[in-house]
Amino acid sequence: MATVTIKKGYLEILKTLGSADTLVESAIRKYLIDKCVERIEKSKREIEEFERKYDCTSKNKRKF
Repeated sequence: MATVTIKKGYLEILKTLGSADTLVESAIRKYLIDKCVERIEKSKREIEEFERKYDCTSKNKRKF
């Protein structure tokens, strides 16, 4: 497991809200999920742009 440095002020706030480790882990998890969703949405837009540009659609187009 890696170590993360957190400013003391932030750490004190996290401690008042619950387990600092659990809260930081949850925040990182949410951040990573959000970034994955952003990349999926960007890829979908690029695919749609490609399909318009070349007047084609994928045969097995999936709904996300």
